[in-house]
Amino acid sequence: MLFSLFSQVVKPTLLSKARYATCLLLILAATLRGDLPLPAVEELTLEEKVGQLLMVHFRGHDLSEEVERLIHEAHVGGVIYYQWANDLSTPSQIKSLSTHLQQSASSKEHPIPLLIATDQEGGVVNRITNGVTVFPGNFALGQTNEPQLAEESAYAMACELLTIGINMNLAPVVDVHSNPFNPIIGIRAFSSDPKEVARFGSKALAGYQRAHMVATLKHFPGHGDVKLDSHETLPTVYKSIEELEEIELLPFQVLASKTPVIMTAHLMVPALDPTACTTFSRSTIEGLLRGQMGYEGVILTDSLVMQGLLEQCDSIEEAALRSLQAGHDLLLLGGKQLFNHQIGFELNCEDILRIHRFLVEAVKQGLLTEERVDASVKRLLNLKKTYRLFETGEEEEAVELSSEENRQLAKKIAQIAIQTIQGSYPLPDQDQSFALILPDVLREEIERTDWLTIGKQVKPLFFKNLNPSESESEHILAECETADICIFFSYNGWRYVKQLDLFHAIQNNCPQTVALVVRDPKDALLLSHSERLLCTFSPSAYSLQAAKNQLFGGDGE
Repeated sequence: MLFSLFSQVVKPTLLSKARYATCLLLILAATLRGDLPLPAVEELTLEEKVGQLLMVHFRGHDLSEEVERLIHEAHVGGVIYYQWANDLSTPSQIKSLSTHLQQSASSKEHPIPLLIATDQEGGVVNRITNGVTVFPGNFALGQTNEPQLAEESAYAMACELLTIGINMNLAPVVDVHSNPFNPIIGIRAFSSDPKEVARFGSKALAGYQRAHMVATLKHFPGHGDVKLDSHETLPTVYKSIEELEEIELLPFQVLASKTPVIMTAHLMVPALDPTACTTFSRSTIEGLLRGQMGYEGVILTDSLVMQGLLEQCDSIEEAALRSLQAGHDLLLLGGKQLFNHQIGFELNCEDILRIHRFLVEAVKQGLLTEERVDASVKRLLNLKKTYRLFETGEEEEAVELSSEENRQLAKKIAQIAIQTIQGSYPLPDQDQSFALILPDVLREEIERTDWLTIGKQVKPLFFKNLNPSESESEHILAECETADICIFFSYNGWRYVKQLDLFHAIQNNCPQTVALVVRDPKDALLLSHSERLLCTFSPSAYSLQAAKNQLFGGDGE
């Protein structure tokens, strides 16, 4: 029967006998493995096709009735994991969730595997922190001046993510850190030099490609030169076409042919479109990215529940439609954002089903052509085929999570990246008492190091708010009075200036102080009068450990 079916499609006379037999064996092997059949777009209903254009998040760490509805009623093409939504506490739990999701998707009449994505950039943005290697981020990599390390770390991250069922990473970031007052990119960028960004970005993409993971270049056309956070409002990039081509667009121009997915940014860029933001701009998406730059891969929106985008429309349904009309293939409907001044707003199952129905109706009414939908579905199916998502019969051998090799790689990056700005080292730690002053966001990372074992006594003093409250500052100052050496961990103090006030007060009361800059290096300029000053360019545990080793000597992990 299989031979007969194949013969109807490809006649033996058109192929050599050897090639004909090989093709037949490949089909037979796929059948025996249990691979999913690749559906033709024409076989899918309009509802199924529209669903493929949606990537959603959900609450819970297992397959619930709501998740089943997203897969079987909304026909979603992908999901995205967040720590706060999916309790990503252990690799085994994540793997189980991923497996159950794919099993549900494969049970449909037209089984199409899911894109399962997350944001695992390294450095400051990581959705999964337990049981995997959390690498220093892009800026730390850029400081090493060794692009090969970007490939090696991307490959290692990809292999670990694939082992737990995540087949798509929303990385690497190739924004250029051209504005030191940017509140959202900062050390997520490789460099302030666009050529360096392209150089490191190319190697990172090579690492993902080697692991066979779907990578995502972001945030087109460049989110580096803004002073506002698009999660909260709509930033504007005030540059000419010539300036954009020299800086923001350069990495995308160089790397567009090497990436399977590009994520766009919610930005106003008047030089590209004076009236519509990038997400809604057909001239930017179809004209520039598809046309002039020749990009043929999948184009993904940033989250459509971000306040910045929704300033330009009346509803998320409208945002979804206008994004597709502009030329996007995949809509990101995930995240917990600020919406209509409601902090922590997120879409639930009923919201997704409503958006799905709205888009189906929009096609029926001619607001979006079915041919336009078909083009996106074809790109998405081709992406899933290219990255072997339809091959479900035999899983590749799982890699060891957080292996010794990966840990040593992360350690190497952190050690090369760290910079001593001023002061002499190592510090004496015998018979000394220490106070560590740091934001609560570093609690988990500092506990992964041996910082808490230094000297005869060490007191970790955490402040909950990035701008420490008056009561927090008073408590910390009182606790510091008995310390011989106070070590202050600066975390974007340029933005949260009460950190700097606290440091200055500590400096006036503590015999010796050390300033450790773990986020944007701009803090180093504001702490330049410190006796000892170091920059890690990353808040990861490996970077914090490297700083400790630099301060006190040794080779701790």
